[in-house]
Order: sequence, then C-alpha cells, then structure tokens
Amino acid sequence: MNKQYNKSTGFTMIEMLIALLVLSVGLIGLAALQGRGQQFNHAAYVRTQAVFIAYDIMDRIRANPGTDKNSGSYAIPLPSDQDCPFEKMAGKCDGNSCSESQITQYDIYQWCHFIQTTLPDGEAIIAAKDINSDGRTDYIITLMWAEDRDEDAEKKEQRWTLVN
Repeated sequence: MNKQYNKSTGFTMIEMLIALLVLSVGLIGLAALQGRGQQFNHAAYVRTQAVFIAYDIMDRIRANPGTDKNSGSYAIPLPSDQDCPFEKMAGKCDGNSCSESQITQYDIYQWCHFIQTTLPDGEAIIAAKDINSDGRTDYIITLMWAEDRDEDAEKKEQRWTLVN
C-alpha cells in the first residue's frame, strides 16, 4: 500500500522573516550609497564653483588695463567673516566709465560677493607673487571653503597662479 504524506508547500514564517531581513539590509545599504553619492556630488559642485570663481578673477585682472602698471593692485585677503571691501562700488561701474583703480575696486567687490554667495564659508586671498621686469605682476589666487557642514572640519584649499 502506497501512503501519501501530505506535505505543506510554500514559505514558513522563519523563511519569510529571513527574506525580509535580507531585503531590509539591502535597502539600508542602498540608502547609504545614495547619501554618500549626494555628498560626493555636492563636493564636486563646490569645487567646480571654486574653479569658476578663480577663472573669473583671472579674467577680470587680464581685462583691466591698469593692472600691468598697478603692481599688486588686486592683492587683497577676503575673509569670510567680514563684509566685502569697496561696497560703495556695487553697481557703480555697470555701464558707466570708471578709472582703472575704480574698476579694480569694483572687480574685487563683485568677486568677493560672488564668493560669499557661492562657496560655503568661503575665503579668498589674492597675493602679488612678484613684479616682472616689464612692470607686470603675477598673482597667486587662493580659495578656501568648507566642504563639510561640521564646524571642526578642515577647509579645502586650492591655488591658482596667474602669470601676466
């Protein structure tokens, strides 16, 4: 005589709990990966903005005809905790004729304002490197910014040298 045993088919409760645990761990890992991706994306965005800002002041220095004769006229520290220098120049040279020194002040004010609105906790230093024999000045442009929102975190720093 052939006896057939009634076997239950399907998942047991323990199997379902294990499958749910594996799925939960995978989803938590995916969420962590997404968060890290967002952090790296923001860091790359801020670094790209720093490059644009540095090239902006380099173009401004090259465009001002008085910078060759005015040795070190753009050399200035721009700390993040202070107001931008030359605020009186805001908008003054837009469409108006200005002297070379007024253009320099206008450029520095616009650039400082751009740093404060774009880089998190941004600081900048423009230093005159040396004066060449023909009266031109080379500049070292240093930008610093906070990549992390942690107050104790070290600021990122990048330097560019503009050779006139």
